[in-house]
Amino acid sequence: MNRKIILSLLAAVLPILPSAAKVTLCQLFSDGMVLQRESSARIWGFTDGASKVSLSTSWDSKLYTCKPAPNGSWVLTVNTPKAGGPYFITIDDGDKTVINDVLIGEVWICSGQSNMEMKIKGFPGQPVDNAADYILEADNYDIHAFTLARAAAPGALNSCIGKWERSSIASVPEISATAYLFARRLQATLKLPVGIIVSAWGGTSILGWMPENVIDSSISQNEKGEVLKACGTAKDQPAVLYNGMIAPLAGYAARGFIWYQGEANVTTPQTYGKLLAAMIPAWRQAWGDKKGEMPFYAVEIAPYRYGRGNDMKYDRPLTVEATAKALASLPNTGIATTGDAGNAVVIHPAAKQKVGDRLAFLALKNCYGYGSFDCNPPEIKKLEFSKGVARIWTKGADVANEAVLYGFELAGKDECYYQAKAFVERREAYIEISSPDVPAPVALRYGFHNYCRQNWASWLGIPALPFRTDKWNYKEEH
Repeated sequence: MNRKIILSLLAAVLPILPSAAKVTLCQLFSDGMVLQRESSARIWGFTDGASKVSLSTSWDSKLYTCKPAPNGSWVLTVNTPKAGGPYFITIDDGDKTVINDVLIGEVWICSGQSNMEMKIKGFPGQPVDNAADYILEADNYDIHAFTLARAAAPGALNSCIGKWERSSIASVPEISATAYLFARRLQATLKLPVGIIVSAWGGTSILGWMPENVIDSSISQNEKGEVLKACGTAKDQPAVLYNGMIAPLAGYAARGFIWYQGEANVTTPQTYGKLLAAMIPAWRQAWGDKKGEMPFYAVEIAPYRYGRGNDMKYDRPLTVEATAKALASLPNTGIATTGDAGNAVVIHPAAKQKVGDRLAFLALKNCYGYGSFDCNPPEIKKLEFSKGVARIWTKGADVANEAVLYGFELAGKDECYYQAKAFVERREAYIEISSPDVPAPVALRYGFHNYCRQNWASWLGIPALPFRTDKWNYKEEH
């Protein structure tokens, strides 16, 4: 096994080994932690030979007790109040441990690959827009972040390495930009403490983030082999990241999940969609959510010259198409669109505020009572081909936020697409698309390339997803 993986496993296991006469906790349960408000929150750890573990909380002075398992492990479930704090928790197995500065608020699990892992300080040569503002304003936001150390494991771990950090000028540069800016928008709107738990590793395949039995029940061995062929390093092996970086969190009370991943899987888009549709219920079940109530919001991978260095290929739109289909098949899901946030030669968009905001908009609309806030991308209500043009009517009153639109293409029966002109007919509230190269169009697509000029967005600036009306086989061109 790779030496780095062995070291990460040892590091993840050591914190949970029992020490003499002292309760040992997963590092999630430490000073500065945030617990999900008005929930039943599990707290777990180990003890060395004690016959009983007791726990009390300062918000209600209630005492909880349990008998440890033979191996010393124990779990207690506490009832949390409305948002507030700081509080403290006292745990006693004969020797007291006190967790201080405990906040009660909203908790989100934030996972994915490099675009989730990317910090406010950015990557070398790849900054995050407005980073200085986020850092200098950090003290104004009641946000606590826990970032897991990377860990790939052959079996499920029950602890992890990390530290809760309050939003400050010193801490914010090291926090995931997507997760932090999501939390920043939530905190500014809700006026409640927000906790983010960031579990991300750059360049990783979705296979690593899923239990192996779930993988094997959702795709064939041939499909699995194709994914591993495209992305098959040690960290991409089935389940190793789930075991090392998701299983240790499972059961930590949280509102939901945000997910920014898929760039590593663009060469197998249909398989990716199947895997994502299977992963979401698996994660929910690991948190004890049998009804599928925990929200799961994914980010559309941004425009970029994926893999082949060719703007005109279809890796990205086919992956986005599969992602959207997977999410639509499950309750309480949503997609944050990024059609205006890409860069042809940089896979890590600098406009992380757009990503964080759009994820937060989904949460505010669907979780926090802002149901009338129309944060959805433009959606087609009706499409017709007539007299050499295509016309689109959208759902709701919003048509587009610009009069002339780019990114549309038309095709005739020969299945060859050509760039098309599109403009908004304001009085009749539709978009008209035409091309001199396609006198009799039968199919329409939008934004259907790895990278292309596109500007169709709602009045709030939420970009449309790439789409196509055809069902043609893109495999040869792909």
